[in-house]
Parts: sequence; C-alpha cells; structure tokens
Amino acid sequence: MSETDDILRDIRAYIRTSAASAARTVAGRIFDVQEKVVVYDKMNGSSSFDRLEELTKVPASTIGRWADMFVDAGLASPPDNRHPSHRALFTSKELGVNVELLKKRGRVSQAAKGTETLDNGDKSNGAKGDSPNV
Repeated sequence: MSETDDILRDIRAYIRTSAASAARTVAGRIFDVQEKVVVYDKMNGSSSFDRLEELTKVPASTIGRWADMFVDAGLASPPDNRHPSHRALFTSKELGVNVELLKKRGRVSQAAKGTETLDNGDKSNGAKGDSPNV
C-alpha cells in the first residue's frame, strides 16, 4: 500500500466517524421500535423489500416507508448503479442504538384493519353505503 492509500483510508475513517457522530441525534428520533432497527441493519444494498420482509416479518410496504424515512434522515442511501436496493450507511452500533431498550412494534388486529373512522365519527368497514349516515 502506498502512503497515499494510507492517508485516504485515514480521511475516510475520520469522515465516517464524524458522520456517525452527527447522525446519532437523528437516529435517536428515527429508531423508535425494535423492528425498524432490525430492518435498517439488514439494508445491505442488494436485498429487496420482499426479501427484507421474509427476513424480518415486517410488511414490504412498511419497509418501503421506513427506507424513505432513513434516506431523508441521511441514514441510508437510495438505490443506485452499484446497489439495486436501499443501503444503510452505518450500523446501529455505530449510531449508538440499543435495540433491547426499544419497544416492539404494535400489531394491528384484522378487525381493526377492516374498520375505519369516517369524517362524521361513525365506523364502518370502509364500504360506501354500509352506514346509514353516509
């Protein structure tokens, strides 16, 4: 290795450490449940949302929303020429996230999924005409 390579490696390490330090504050706001951290740690740039769903049991649609949130927060990069999927820029450990201190994500029951609140406060299964107040 050349001296230039050593210097570039040192610069890269310094920048990465500085960026991780700055990202810790954001990470504390973003990672509010254990499953987000698990999904984030598995975002390697090559695993699709469907693959991440298989690995984590979190729905792919939720993973997609979270991935966009991670990108907006500067914690992940979007897909590009080298990485067909989202990629975490840090590890949860580098961000100082302790997954064991976070709560687990709540589950929505099937009954709750089929029920929505209408503008007038009535509840229906979401189909028009089911409620006399619609």
